[in-house]
Amino acid sequence: MEIAVLGCRQTVLGFRLAGVKNTLIASQNRQELLEQFEELASRNETGLVIVDESCNEIKQWLAWFIETHRRPMVIEVPSYKRKGEIGLLKLITKRATGVK
Repeated sequence: MEIAVLGCRQTVLGFRLAGVKNTLIASQNRQELLEQFEELASRNETGLVIVDESCNEIKQWLAWFIETHRRPMVIEVPSYKRKGEIGLLKLITKRATGVK
């Protein structure tokens, strides 16, 4: 199982220094960002995709992906510029429970 990372330049650099080779710096364009995620997630050997808050543009789509796909697992980590945005886990929990 391989780990893939999609995020800002600082997040990607940190994971590269930790030995993760399968990394992409997140695009600012929504369509390109979706294509980048799909490129990482479509590889058979990818078991975990780590995204940071620079991927907030596709957060709703990522929540749908997590709910409908078993593999790869997707987790969100805070970026170095933590904005206090709602996380993917909270978003999925709110959807599942119906609580606003």
